[in-house]
Amino acid sequence: MDTDPYQELRMDTDHMTYEQLLQLCNNMGYENSGVKASNIDRCLRNTKPSEFQSLADKICCICQDGFQKRAGVGKLNCGHNFHVNCVKPWILTKKQCPVCQKTADDDEHQTQSYQVETIELSDDDEEDMNSRDHQQYDPEQLLLFYEIPKGRTHGPFSLTSLRKWWDQGYFDGFPNLKVWMMGESIETAVLLTTILT
Repeated sequence: MDTDPYQELRMDTDHMTYEQLLQLCNNMGYENSGVKASNIDRCLRNTKPSEFQSLADKICCICQDGFQKRAGVGKLNCGHNFHVNCVKPWILTKKQCPVCQKTADDDEHQTQSYQVETIELSDDDEEDMNSRDHQQYDPEQLLLFYEIPKGRTHGPFSLTSLRKWWDQGYFDGFPNLKVWMMGESIETAVLLTTILT
């Protein structure tokens, strides 16, 4: 019978106390991926409840309360409306619309330059250039999930965060760790080492 050579390195998170889980999170680090407070006004525009057309536009999806005429209502660049007091804490930590996951600060995103990972193709490759393998990804915006232990999904995390944790040895016990992109299923998972090299 084959034994798992990495069994001693695996973490049994099912039997960890709350304090142990908090310590694990602290060890992995926290990366605030939210909008900077100074940029909130660029991605959240004030709007009036009287301008809303549908019933869905008249209710804040975060608190589920209706918008009042004098309530502070804001609209993100994607067009979704929220109480300003509800959505500000969200985008300060997430940088994404809670409804559609679109980046909340597209204006800022367009003005920044990012390193983009490019996959070189040989002349023999006749595959569709629009396939997932041939796209360019911003490592800060590419959000990935992973599963440790089997059945426990973690994420989303940016490729930058996963690379940092890989370099620091957090995944040393998981040489076959697979990741998949937000919006895709685990069946599309690829080895993290493939993405990082």
